[in-house]
Amino acid sequence: MEQPAPSTEYQPPLPPRETDESLTYNHEPLNPNKREIRLLEVLPGNDGDTIQCHLRVVNFADHPVYTALSYTWSNGNRSIHHIWIDGKMLQFGNNLWLFLQEFRKRKATDGVLLWVDAICIEQSNIQERNHQVAQMRDIYSTASSVIVWLGPCLDDDAHAFDLLRYSRRLLSIPKNQDPRRYRSHRQWNALASVFSKAYWERAWVIQEFL
Repeated sequence: MEQPAPSTEYQPPLPPRETDESLTYNHEPLNPNKREIRLLEVLPGNDGDTIQCHLRVVNFADHPVYTALSYTWSNGNRSIHHIWIDGKMLQFGNNLWLFLQEFRKRKATDGVLLWVDAICIEQSNIQERNHQVAQMRDIYSTASSVIVWLGPCLDDDAHAFDLLRYSRRLLSIPKNQDPRRYRSHRQWNALASVFSKAYWERAWVIQEFL
């Protein structure tokens, strides 16, 4: 079956549901004359707690240390979730919410600042969005690390990554031999499942983590 071509156009997330405006988070404006970005700090919490965060404005000239997130907004689940930023509410889709839950659960929050487009860019401000999108190559290349979020871990995902760790040895197999004979069908099927995820349909992954 022919696969659709990866999308190269930056698509903003789904519009949020109507909420009490007094509770809605309003982004602090960025200075268009400076190379400013926002960075997200996820505050510690327990499973089931509301996700609490702090959002700060930084300048590239100050060489901020942060981790960028590479992911896809939609995972087929169109439900809307929210987090609290500095006492106000911000809404976005299910896939990002699942990541933030997992990120906090792994105790990865201590001192780690994140750049996440759906949160760190004011999506309703077209001028800002265009300005920030133009900087995305630098945002990802300057990050101290990039997290690739493919979604919640499935039972067989570990087999896929075992196979990837074995890949260098597979390259040494003679061309006249089938590499599939050296690993289990379960591993190959798991790897195929990982690379069939919607994440890989995005052309943006090339500049985000490659």
